[in-house]
Amino acid sequence: MANNLIMYGGSGDFTSLYNSGFTTCIINSFHIRPSGIQWNDTFVVDSSGTATSDMASLQSTVSGLQDNGIDVLLSIGGGGAFPPNQYINASHSVSDVDFMIFSSLYFGAQPMDAPFSASIPSLAMLGGLISASGATGIDLDPEPSFFEYSTFAAATATLTEWAQQQTPPLQVTWVPYTQQASWAGYASLVQADGSPLPNWINVQPPAWSDGPTLQSWAALGSPIVAGCNATYPGGDKIPLSQIQNQLADAVNCGAQPVGAYVWNLSDLPCSPCDYAAALNAGLAGCTTSDVRTKIAV
Repeated sequence: MANNLIMYGGSGDFTSLYNSGFTTCIINSFHIRPSGIQWNDTFVVDSSGTATSDMASLQSTVSGLQDNGIDVLLSIGGGGAFPPNQYINASHSVSDVDFMIFSSLYFGAQPMDAPFSASIPSLAMLGGLISASGATGIDLDPEPSFFEYSTFAAATATLTEWAQQQTPPLQVTWVPYTQQASWAGYASLVQADGSPLPNWINVQPPAWSDGPTLQSWAALGSPIVAGCNATYPGGDKIPLSQIQNQLADAVNCGAQPVGAYVWNLSDLPCSPCDYAAALNAGLAGCTTSDVRTKIAV
């Protein structure tokens, strides 16, 4: 089976992914607000789930990728540190706001155990986002800095189950930052409702550093994908050889990822084709010291 090679990317030009070897693109970042859903800072659906005039850019991006054989998911949430605003009166992450607002709109409309309905504002917005964009799934990225992870449990399980109950079912992925015990609790909630677990789990670099820590995430019950950053926190580029070697070392130490992702398209110092080759080599357990698999860095 071919590796699932995933590229995260925000707004901009995605054509460099065409024929690059990447199989999936997860477009970030989508944010839930009472008045609609934003793609970064631009509203693409309103509070009723109706597409705005700015949806055209997202539709074009999604269709272009799909026409070139690349599956597309949309990522909800994200990290970062933001000052107090009208939603939260202390420093917080983007996902603190996103999941707080989702919970307010969803659980304010009906009880937790009621069936899903497009009349619920948050679900109407999400349904409109998916149907108008043409994407095939959602990527859930709660990285709280204000709320506890446990506060997001019901919202994460609800979003997961809603996606799976669409016709046809949407793909759904989780992207853990840390807090493995909390994510195990989320998985237990989903299973307790008799729903499938996520299609796969994108394990961010803070949540793994070697083979054993990467493989430990498989205990949640879903296939794992190894996350790789293109840059260090300060913005310096991470050598491509380092990314390949870290993947290879993890695989050679017993990890069994079904693919790898890169964050993020706008940060790449070389072409996506080079990254795809490095990821495939790393997932095969080949380091750059093996001259038979060495690639440009």
